[in-house]
Amino acid sequence: MNSTGPTVAQQVHSLLADLSDIGSITDEVLREELVCCEQAGQMLMARQAAAMAEMGRRADHADRLDEQQQGRPLWTSQ
Repeated sequence: MNSTGPTVAQQVHSLLADLSDIGSITDEVLREELVCCEQAGQMLMARQAAAMAEMGRRADHADRLDEQQQGRPLWTSQ
């Protein structure tokens, strides 16, 4: 996904808007819907975790660059 495209939230919103009304689906499809929603939720949580890890990696990288430029650690043990 590039920065000019829709966000994940916008894509999910669009997908949900295109789904059938929950009250109009059969019991069998409703059970499948529950399973699919759980899977989709897990996928979104995995994406969120990857984004959080990437933010941490970038912050660590920025801290190391600052330390190199300043010639001293940002944090001390004292």
